[in-house]
Amino acid sequence: MNPEYFWTVYDFDISKEERIRFHGTKIGFLLNKVFVLKNKPKTSFILGKNSEGTYLTTDLSELGSVIIAGEDGSSVIGDDESGRYNFTESLVAEYLANTMPDEDRMILIGSRIDWFHCRDLPVPYVTVIDDVNEAIKSLNKLLYSDLVDRYMLFESMEDDLQDPVRSIMEFNRLMKNRGEEEMPYITVVINNLEELMMRDPEDVEEALCRLANLGKTVGICLVVCTRDVTERVLTDWMKKSITAKIAFRLKSEDESVAVLGTPGAEALNGRGDMMFCSGEGDSVIRLQAALLGTDSMDNIIWHYAEMKKGM
Repeated sequence: MNPEYFWTVYDFDISKEERIRFHGTKIGFLLNKVFVLKNKPKTSFILGKNSEGTYLTTDLSELGSVIIAGEDGSSVIGDDESGRYNFTESLVAEYLANTMPDEDRMILIGSRIDWFHCRDLPVPYVTVIDDVNEAIKSLNKLLYSDLVDRYMLFESMEDDLQDPVRSIMEFNRLMKNRGEEEMPYITVVINNLEELMMRDPEDVEEALCRLANLGKTVGICLVVCTRDVTERVLTDWMKKSITAKIAFRLKSEDESVAVLGTPGAEALNGRGDMMFCSGEGDSVIRLQAALLGTDSMDNIIWHYAEMKKGM
């Protein structure tokens, strides 16, 4: 990410009228920005717009994992909540826009209401899990089956190569040169971490932390969302393992420090006003997220499902 876009969080402020206009930026315009990015990775997505009107992007495959904290938001323009849930839906929409249905995999974990838009998407390319026990089983399968299988596959290729395969990017580059099938990325989006932690905190913590530490190499990415940032839910081990953080408006300075390591998120204006820390250094970026309306999400889901039918 270009260093010129970093600034001190306290130097950034815009009026409520300007914020409404920024948050009124429709997802269709944002997706047009995604499509014109040259040589973009399939796992890239737009974070939001800075005070200069520039859209900043990041790559989930480079981050490996990210925590998104803040109160739930709404896709209604008049709503003054944080915008966390709306941002998460926008991220999913960009994923669908970036990939063809047979390229990568996405697992969406949350309640029936959280991902009701996505229920008609083709399985196994997009899997929606709304049962807590099934969600925990899915995380354990990723940890003890999928992750292990991918590492073993990398190790098995050492006999054919002078140097071992050290990442999914190296593996896919080799497969592409050979004309063979590439390894798909697996992106897991957990909408409400607190629900999983209430059921089995030790198991969930271990699975998420180990996946965060080991999954990046083999193309397993995590997006962990929560409105509860207390130690009971967002543990120290999680925060050390998942270094990239996005914070929407939080309740207090203590909560902001707990998530980002710095105050500021408690003073955000809501409606998509957010702060981002990549985990590389202490820099924090303040941005305005785009608005994703219900109709836009429905249209994106329909288009994606239609593409799958034609394959």
